Amino acid sequence: MKADRRYLRPEKAKLHETLYAGFEKRGKPEVHTLKDAEILPLIRFEKDGDSLMFGRGACMDKDGNYFAPSGMEARIGGFYEHEKGPFEDKRVVFCGYFARGWGHFLMESICRLWYLTENDPSVDEWVFVTGENGPTDIIKGNFLRFFKLLGIENKVRILNRPAVFREVIVPELSYSRAHYYTDEYTSLLNMVCESALKDASFENLPDKVYLSRRHVYDKKHFYGGTRYREYGLDLMDDYFERNGFRIVFPERTPLPELIALLRNANTVASESGSCAHNLVFLSPGSSDIIMERHAFGNDHQAEIDVILDLNTTYVDACYGLYPMDAFGGPYILMYTDCMKRFSEENGYMPPSERFLSDQNKKKAINWYLWLYHHINGRKIFMTPEILPWGAAFMEMADETAEVFDKWLNPPLSRLMFKLHEKLGYRRALL
Repeated sequence: MKADRRYLRPEKAKLHETLYAGFEKRGKPEVHTLKDAEILPLIRFEKDGDSLMFGRGACMDKDGNYFAPSGMEARIGGFYEHEKGPFEDKRVVFCGYFARGWGHFLMESICRLWYLTENDPSVDEWVFVTGENGPTDIIKGNFLRFFKLLGIENKVRILNRPAVFREVIVPELSYSRAHYYTDEYTSLLNMVCESALKDASFENLPDKVYLSRRHVYDKKHFYGGTRYREYGLDLMDDYFERNGFRIVFPERTPLPELIALLRNANTVASESGSCAHNLVFLSPGSSDIIMERHAFGNDHQAEIDVILDLNTTYVDACYGLYPMDAFGGPYILMYTDCMKRFSEENGYMPPSERFLSDQNKKKAINWYLWLYHHINGRKIFMTPEILPWGAAFMEMADETAEVFDKWLNPPLSRLMFKLHEKLGYRRALL
């Protein structure tokens, strides 16, 4: 495994190394079997101080005690008062929560499916939980194709109400974020890949692939004509297309084809975040490029590097004045000094001139300032997980202030100035 951090800003490069600390390979996960056990859907109890991302729920033994191995740190687990569910005479596998984001599904929701490798024909259903009374018809598109490739599409169930089963199998996690991974996690992925490529005929597969997020969101944000909370997705597509990469939209590409593209390519690039989690389908030892969209590093991505022994080059391709997390934004993707140095040293052409213009920079910073304060009001966004990355945020903010100085002082425009006054915004750099 090789992580090339030469194209990250200095403070971020130092902090990025810490993402690999303590993450290790472990032996085969255990399998637990519970008789007459209950599976609970998820309920969030934020008012009670719960910090779980998806809420309480998972498996209870026959005496009504929460079964800890069925939880997932910081994500799900724990008991709550409820009316006991109906009994079902079935032998099921508890698979955890069903993440509706594809990248998070690959990293967290499939970690108990390794039990498939045990070839147990007595399993009646593979049970995932979702929010209480939430939708259950959510296995569509590549989610459905994933289960089809494993041959269990007719046995997967989304549970949104409590239910008691004759027997519940609880496989331990084959991958645990920030802690460990096992051969069973990669074995499951290999099963999917082998099934996708078996007897398949894919023509004109490219040597270089860029995974784009440009079509993740169907609606354009009404300010600045950009999508959701990322500015510069079109710049990234343009940059990689000019450098011989095929632009691939994972959410619009059937899974067997996506796997074939990733397995065949010599180099795969992606914006950081959940889109890059598709790299779990790469062959071990492959080369990839991650274009960073924010100041802090993505622990999942570092762990994919380790699991698949990847040769990953990280490039800071982002600007920003304020702290933000992986879910919120806004993010400015642009041709930064780090990206320019990467291009010059690796023989890449810069993006088209329109993305390098002052007009584009002015539009980007207008959009960024407006959207940040539209989302957060007068508050500076801050969460505990990004605090250790304070030095990286500061160096990004300093560079951003220098690049966009002429539009930060004086005010960006009369219209923006009036809007800022209305919001009580005094400018972040004061």
